Amino acid sequence: MVDQWQTRIRSDSYPQLPDVIELRPTNFSSSIANAEKFDSIVAGHMGAAMLYISEAETNIRVMPGATPALPQSWLQPREKAANALGVARFKLDSARTRLRAFIEDEQHRTLPR
Repeated sequence: MVDQWQTRIRSDSYPQLPDVIELRPTNFSSSIANAEKFDSIVAGHMGAAMLYISEAETNIRVMPGATPALPQSWLQPREKAANALGVARFKLDSARTRLRAFIEDEQHRTLPR
């Protein structure tokens, strides 16, 4: 989802945006709660990613009101959204990496010796 939006707003021309702009997955809050059961740092990374995704969504929602012929009216929100999505991607990758390490560690502990 983050990757799709990064691609969608990346072009140098005014991006074609859908009528409904929704970046946040509906079940993400429950995913964060589930991650908290295993590791609070993973949940923290996921929560931070959600904040950055929300920031990107806000900036993208400003863009349809801009005038396509005036790049200064939509370039700044696009750049802010792109930066927020980049940080969100990093946070999600960090959460994924830590969770994988946690799972691998648990698997090694349960192997018979």
